[in-house]
Amino acid sequence: MRTSTANPFLQWIQLALRTGEMLWASGQVIPIRLGRMAAAGHQPSARDRKEFARMAPEKLQAGTESLLAVGLKLQAMQLQWLAQAWRPWFTSAGWQPWGAPATWQRTSSDLARLGSAALAPVHAASRANAKRLTRPKSPAGAARW
Repeated sequence: MRTSTANPFLQWIQLALRTGEMLWASGQVIPIRLGRMAAAGHQPSARDRKEFARMAPEKLQAGTESLLAVGLKLQAMQLQWLAQAWRPWFTSAGWQPWGAPATWQRTSSDLARLGSAALAPVHAASRANAKRLTRPKSPAGAARW
């Protein structure tokens, strides 16, 4: 969902809500996984080994995707800021000081989008884990449709 740059406050609210969703999902996943580790003991089942083996790579993947998203957003923001700084030299629009309200609003909006880009992969991974680990399991031997 993309919000307008007209109101950065809404973007910050959306970022806060998505952060809360991610924290809630993590709060569901962590106790489930710790419980499975404790119950498995020294001889985990094949299903448990599969689950335990996916924990580190999924964190690495989400972190890498987050870092890439932040790098791309920062690059775009730097180019926008550079264009804004050089605009008075190439146009007759005149100088807009960095302290102008529109500039600060745009900067706040850019920073909220940067936070959203950083959070998106981690949010997606945590929500997917919560959904996968909390769905009811079919009994052993039951037919799957």
